[in-house]
Amino acid sequence: MKFSIDQFESELLIGSRPRSGEWLESELKSWLRQGIQTVVSCLTTKESLEHQLAPLGVLTSNLGIVFESMPVEPDPEDLDCELVMKYSYELSSILRSSGAKVFV
Repeated sequence: MKFSIDQFESELLIGSRPRSGEWLESELKSWLRQGIQTVVSCLTTKESLEHQLAPLGVLTSNLGIVFESMPVEPDPEDLDCELVMKYSYELSSILRSSGAKVFV
């Protein structure tokens, strides 16, 4: 999904996690060709390891893509509302300052 938010010059793109393993780097290069300059991951460390996405931060950095990790627990009972609010403010700041395509 793609959202243009009038308050920001940035675009917010929301999608599922990228393909992992040997396809991860080609997936990120595809995002770069699409103009994505910032990637925000909401995966926990456990999820990143389970889905072979642990190298996501390193690979994005090598390609010149800004990487932000904002892990959110998938179980609503474990959800930390204060942390989600903190991430919302951080994401808002990224959108305000970058004027870029941001993939979450």
